[in-house]
Order: sequence, then structure tokens, then C-alpha cells
Amino acid sequence: MSFTKDLNPNQREAVENFDGPSLILSGAGSGKTRVLTYRIANMIEKGVRPWNILAVTFTNKAAKEMVERLEKLIGTHARDVWAGTFHSIFARILRKDGHLLGYNRNFNIYDTTDAKAIVKSIITERLNLDLKKFHPNPVYSQISKAKNSLLTPSDYEESMPSNFFYRNVADVYNFYQKQLQLNNAMDFDDLISLPVRLFESNPQVLEAYQNKFHYILVDEYQDTNHAQYKLVNMLADAHRNLCVIGDDDQSIYSFRGATIENILNFEKDYAEAQVFKLEQNYRSTKNILKAAADVVKNNFERKEKEIWTDNDDGEKISLIEAYDERDEARRILSSITHEISANRRTLNEFALLYRTNAQSRVLEEALIKNGLKYKIFGGLKFYDRKEIKDVLAYLKVLVNPQDSQNLKRIINFPSRKIGKTTIEKLEGYSVSQEMTLFEVCGIVEKLGSLTSRSINPIKKFHYEISELISLQQQNLPLNELVRNVIEKFGLLKIYEDEASDEALVKADNVRELIGGIDEFVSEREDNSLTVFLEEVSLITDLDKDDPNSEAITLMTVHSAKGLEFPTVFVSGLEDGLFPIIDLYENEEKGIEEEGRLFYVAVTRAEEKLYVSFANYRRRYSGYGESTVKSRFLNEISEDLMDGNVKSVKNYYSSGGDFYGEPKPKQNASVPQYEKKYSSPFSSQKKSQTYTVGMDVKHEIFGKGRIVEISGSGGESKISISFDSVGVKKLVQRFAKLEIV
Repeated sequence: MSFTKDLNPNQREAVENFDGPSLILSGAGSGKTRVLTYRIANMIEKGVRPWNILAVTFTNKAAKEMVERLEKLIGTHARDVWAGTFHSIFARILRKDGHLLGYNRNFNIYDTTDAKAIVKSIITERLNLDLKKFHPNPVYSQISKAKNSLLTPSDYEESMPSNFFYRNVADVYNFYQKQLQLNNAMDFDDLISLPVRLFESNPQVLEAYQNKFHYILVDEYQDTNHAQYKLVNMLADAHRNLCVIGDDDQSIYSFRGATIENILNFEKDYAEAQVFKLEQNYRSTKNILKAAADVVKNNFERKEKEIWTDNDDGEKISLIEAYDERDEARRILSSITHEISANRRTLNEFALLYRTNAQSRVLEEALIKNGLKYKIFGGLKFYDRKEIKDVLAYLKVLVNPQDSQNLKRIINFPSRKIGKTTIEKLEGYSVSQEMTLFEVCGIVEKLGSLTSRSINPIKKFHYEISELISLQQQNLPLNELVRNVIEKFGLLKIYEDEASDEALVKADNVRELIGGIDEFVSEREDNSLTVFLEEVSLITDLDKDDPNSEAITLMTVHSAKGLEFPTVFVSGLEDGLFPIIDLYENEEKGIEEEGRLFYVAVTRAEEKLYVSFANYRRRYSGYGESTVKSRFLNEISEDLMDGNVKSVKNYYSSGGDFYGEPKPKQNASVPQYEKKYSSPFSSQKKSQTYTVGMDVKHEIFGKGRIVEISGSGGESKISISFDSVGVKKLVQRFAKLEIV
């Protein structure tokens, strides 16, 4: 069977030449999933055994799609390929060999919420630190970055400035890692960093997997961090049949630790590498591609390539110039209405993209007021809902009784009248005796400090959980086990009895979970509780998205990567917002990444692209200030724009304001706006003095505390521990900080 007849010449070359190291530079919309799938199919057709192939993707959705396509090409052999995300593949390896690091195979995977809860308890209970100075979010962010850089707690302490903040973060990190191991649990970052440790400390294990994976393919290589880079290269070292596929022009995740150098330096790592360029775009019109290229070509850190298409020129790009962000939303809505009536667009054909989550509010308000359905990425996930996490916590304890974090969640839910003080005593005894919390519950009468009123419900709880653990170990079908848990502990009845509207919604969610587990059991050959919990832990927003749902999609540009829509709006294109200049420690690198982010935004559009900016915008503090049109708009050739700028000149020409607000006088001027919303930043003196320990507010990141200052004057770099996003290093002259 030929796997090359449907491919263009460049794709065919990348599919047929699979021996040795390969770099496939895949431009936006150039069919990289097809190339990756056909390459694997061709390898198997030419005699490579499928179980000797490792294919790594960045989302479960991409892995599933790849395997489904492979099955259509080569049949059931596709299931023998090791295909999945970094996290799912290396979780599988850790299940098998994690005992060499002190974990048993039933370890639980903590999501970010659970991980931060442990960090918070260490900050307040172990180290007695002030939460105002040591908010869990920035501390957890530092730990995550350390793991992605393969730094142990001691490595981290040695590599960071020797001050009060970083010393205490190192202590938290140390206690945190010990607590995870005691709980027989791992966080997402452990799933990547621990395999490196496993391979380094057990060469025979590394050799076994090197002998197993003769061919390794890695999708989205430009998004790999240092730990992922290390893992891939360790595994590929024996056979050197490493194929990486990606686009340096779409490297946009440096804030997660991704390093563009991984893809840029591939030919240095593998001097004998073959390079294939996929430059034909099948998604967008010529005008859209030219606009994207006009911006990204200004970057220095990139591989030379020229994306082209056989598609039509298409419509020119529409520029929306708005008075402020509310007017911008009104004009976007007006354009959507026009597209629906003139081009018979449906709601699911639209995507509204923005640089920061905070920008969605005014867009959502406009959509709600006009009765247009929308879906927003980044909302509360099904498995993050309290009623679902409660059921899952019970299941996690059954499979791993060492998991004290989830045991604390369920020990008094539903209420058993086991109070906070009692739980603290159990925890204290657990720490002092180096026992798990569950073990302490089994000998609770030995504590001596508890009354029978407290002891009896704890003993009953321990007995009931032990009974269910026994059932689980006897391989009771998962759906029956779940029904047993829910019925025994009243996890559905509690909401049915309450019968409020909110409680009934929660009851429906629990029933939905039961139905989902029934489906899992019927469809999966390996339908164990461990497998189910692992898959749930690794689900992302993109994995659950239904592209056919009739609603407008709202999301950040980062969330939009890999998606496509007939009509795309890119909003908030103002310097300081898109690009965000002060986000990066290195200004030049930052501008280049923002340029790549703009490239990603523009290339999501298939047929029609709108770009918009506002002349005034309310910032984080609620004040407004004048803006400067994004430099990216100035870099787009004028002949690509439609020339019919929807400008602010007729902002108040209609009979009324669709927001239902009083309409200013016809001659309302810019100065009146500025007086009403005078910016605290516009008058900021460049000689403003900042000191370590000072509380400040940033217009995007919110409140934070200065933890380090290097340099002097406007060029000094200020490290701030923000409550919401962790530690950021900002250049003072761009930072626009407000002292609070």
C-alpha cells in the first residue's frame, strides 16, 4: 500500500526518509499531523515493528487523532505504537519502574489545586510563614519551574539569590517533595522530571527503553522544556532515529519553561540530521498568510522558511479602530452580525482571541446582552467541580490509601462530626510517628488525646474505607465499585435531599460521572480504577472541546494554538497589551515571542480576519489611559488591509448606546475621557524608588511583593512575587508599577 500518493513533494520526502535524525519544520496549516501519521505507517509498512515506535504529542486529543488515522491506514497494528502525551507516556513508565524511586505503582497524580493545597499547608503549618508574604501561587510556580529545569530543592537553593524569599521557597519545596512521596503521589511536573532521575540512577532501565524505542517522533518540539528535551535525547541516544516536528515561528510557551533553542539547535545536537520544510499551507487565504509573514519575518531567532498556499487571495483584513474597550466589543459584535447575515456564518465559525483572560469580560457582557451563545476556554472543568472531586477523592484513597491529601478531603465529607482540631491531631501524630494518615485512623484509640465521640466516627470511616479497598483489590468492576462508594457514603443522596437548584445541578453532575464511568468500562479493555484516574488527571480543555457546538469561541491566543476557524477576531492590539512589553526579562526575546504569538493568532483564520484596537482602555486598577496602536499592525503591508477602517469617527452616530448607558454630548473629546479616567501610570516618575519587600500592583498581574532588585535606574530589573502568576522579573521602565 502506498502512503505517499496523497502527499505533496515535501511531505512525501519527510515521510519516506525515516532513518537517522530528522527535523521537520512544519508551518501553520501545512498538514503536519498527516505527515506524522503517514511517516509512522510507512515505517511499519517497511518492516519497523510498531512496538519499537514512540510517538509523543502535547495533547491527548492529538494522540487519539493520530492513532485513529493510523488504524485507518494499517489496521490494529496502530494500537501497538506507544503514542501519547509526555505525561501519559512517562506516567506509564513510572507505573512500571517508579518503585526504584520509592513509589508504588498505584501512585496518585495531583492536579494543580491539590498541589497548591499542600504548598499552602506547608507554608502555614510547617514553616509558620505569613500567607501575605508567601502566597501559595508564586511559591508553587517557583517549584514547578525548578522541576522543569531539573533542579532539586538543594540545587534550587544554590542557584537562586540568597534572600529570605528564595530560602523559604527552597524549604517549602523540600517539605513539599517529601509530602508527595509520603502520600505516594506525584504532580504533573514529577511525571517529566522523575523519569530523568530514574534513567540517570538506573542505567539498566534507560538501556531497556532505548532498546525498546528504536524510532522516536516528537510533535510540537518547539514547545518542549529542558526536562522534556533531556528525556527525549536520553532515549534517542542509542539509535539516533529521532524525528522532531514543529514550527519555531509558533514557539509561544516560554512562561511554561519551553525553550525555542531546542528546535533551533537541533542540527547542532545532530549534525547528520535531515531537514524537511513543510511550507504549503492548506488552511488560510493568501492575504492572511502574507499578514502573518509580515510580522514574524522581523524576528532574528527563526529558521528561514516561506509559507505559501494555492488558496485564493481571499478577503482583505479588516481593521477595527475603537474608542475604548466597550466600543471595541460593540464593533466586534456588529461585524459578527454582518458575517452571519451576509455570509451565512454559524456561531461556531467564529473565534474571539485576546492576549489576556481579563479582556474576555467586556466581550462576554456584549454577547450576553445580545443573546449570542458562547463558550470560553479556561472555565471550570467538569472534573474540577467540587462534587466530582469529592467522588474522585474517595476513589483515589481506595487505590492509594497513603494519599493523605485526598483522605483529608473526604474524612469529614459528608459530615461525620470529625472537626478540624481532631484532624490536626491525627496529622500531628502521623508526622511524629512517620505513619500515613490512614494508618493513624486505624489505631486512633492509641492517640490518647481524643474522646470516644471523636474516635468512633474515625474508626467507622477507617473500617468502611478498608472494606471498599478489599472490594477494589478483588477486581470488582469499576462501575459497580463507584456505585458502591456513592451509595455507601451518600455522595448523591446529599444533593438530592437538599433539592435546591444548585444541589440538583450537582446531583446531575454526579450522575453524569456515573454514566461516564459506565461508558469507560464498556469501551476500554484496560478499564481499571488506576487507568481511569490517570486519564482523568491528564484531561485538558482541548481534549473536551466539541468543535460542532453552536457557540462563539472565546479564548486567549495561547489556548487557540492548533485550532482553526473560518472567521477570527484578534482584539486588544495595543502596545503594552499585545505585545506585552514588560512581561519578559529580555526585551528583545520578549518582542520576538509576542511576534510569534501574533503569528499564531492570525494563522488560526481560514477565510476572514479582523484585527482591532482601542484608543483608550481601562486598566487593572479601573483607570483608563490612552493607548498606542500595536507595532504589529504597523508591520502589516497596507495593501493587505481593506482600507475601510471601522473607526471611532462615527462612535456616537447611532441613536443610542447598546450598553444602555447615557450617551455623551456629540462633541465629547479625548481630554474629557482622560479627566474621568486619569491613569495612575501616566504621571509616574521615572525616578520612582522601589525596595525589596515593597507591595506593588501591576496592571495585568495584579498585586505582588518585590523579592529582588538588580541594576539601577530605569533599566533595573525587579523580581516580583505576584499572587496570581508567581515570580516575574520586569524591567522597571516598562513595568508601570503602582505602590500599594
